[in-house]
Amino acid sequence: MGTSFNKELKSLHDKGEKSGHAVRELALRKKKLTSIPDNIGLLVQLEHMNVSQNAIKRISPEIGKLQELITLNIHNNKLKDLPSEISSLAKLEQLDLSVNHIDELPRGFGNFQSLRILHLSYNNLEELPEQIQYLHTLEEFYCSFNWLTTFPPEIGALKELTKLKCTNNKLEVLPIEMGEMENLVSCDLSSNQLNLVPPELAALPNLEELALSANRLHPALEGVATGGAQALFEYLQSGEYIALYRDLTDD
Repeated sequence: MGTSFNKELKSLHDKGEKSGHAVRELALRKKKLTSIPDNIGLLVQLEHMNVSQNAIKRISPEIGKLQELITLNIHNNKLKDLPSEISSLAKLEQLDLSVNHIDELPRGFGNFQSLRILHLSYNNLEELPEQIQYLHTLEEFYCSFNWLTTFPPEIGALKELTKLKCTNNKLEVLPIEMGEMENLVSCDLSSNQLNLVPPELAALPNLEELALSANRLHPALEGVATGGAQALFEYLQSGEYIALYRDLTDD
């Protein structure tokens, strides 16, 4: 299928050249594709690409030539790694890599200049790179069902982030820098292994939802966590909780 797909891409490019209408959208769901081959780099005017629900194991580095690409959906494939060139897609706004087997993000993953929505759920990630701090345009980040134990402190640099969903991981601690994510509205950290959360998180001016169910919360926090957002935020900013947090987290 890889060879025929490569030829098909070349044919699409040639037809576009002859007609004067370049290919701008590629939708190939459920086509049993096993790779995104080199000829993908010919479709330099491509804006939207959906190759979800295939069996893709490899993405050619030539994907970095798709400088007009706005959305890229590779959901539900068999990827274990990504070419570093994917981060050079300057106009990419939405990237869906969920339901794959990715265990590490490539060097330079934070180089996306326009990325607004990132899906990484249902992979094998154990950590996020510190380069995530450079995703200055990111608004929504989904990373549930991985193996993360914490976030890098650099996550606090995501000033435009409004929604963070990271359920069903192994999160044990959260960096206090999360209190710098000033536009965060919704934060779902359910089904992890958290004992405490930084008081700074509750002080965020736009935060409306902080979901902490199915964690290993300290008894003083567990009862409050189910009493509604307002009660939770007030307790997290109380002198009692701040003293408890400092006592249990200071080395």
